[in-house]
This record gives sequence, C-alpha cells and structure tokens, in this order.
Amino acid sequence: METTGLERAVRLLARHDQPVRLGQIKAADGSWVFMLFLTEDSSTLVACTGVRQERD
Repeated sequence: METTGLERAVRLLARHDQPVRLGQIKAADGSWVFMLFLTEDSSTLVACTGVRQERD
C-alpha cells in the first residue's frame, strides 16, 4: 500500500498538541483517499496524508 505525507503528518500533529477534526477526500477515480486533520474550529488544515487504494 502506497502512502504520501504520512511521516510529515505525524510530525505536524505531534507539534500541534490540540484537538483536531478529521476530514476525508476521495479522488474522483477512487485511486486515492486523503485524510485531512483540521483545527478544532475547522478553519485551518494542520496535516494531510493520502493512501493509494488497491484495485480489485
């Protein structure tokens, strides 16, 4: 499974040290799913990581 931005997201979240909200974006073709980590009020993106989806 291929990921992008995972290590950076972990570092940013550790530094943020505050509650976060989660969001998810799926690519139109279903090839990637991205997890968004937002500030508690959803006004700022803290970090993002993506996972390539395997095709059946």
